[in-house]
Amino acid sequence: MAVAYFQFHWKFQFNEAFFPVINQGELAVIYCLLFLYMATRGGVKWCIDKADG
Repeated sequence: MAVAYFQFHWKFQFNEAFFPVINQGELAVIYCLLFLYMATRGGVKWCIDKADG
């Protein structure tokens, strides 16, 4: 998702198009942070095969 944001939304421009609100890249940034959080913390909290019982 970071690659998607950098290549298709930001396009390496150092002007006002840098910000996700202006270049419509909000979802790419949110997904990138969400996937990064899940990759670092692990998916144990949402794991299906972690059945108690």
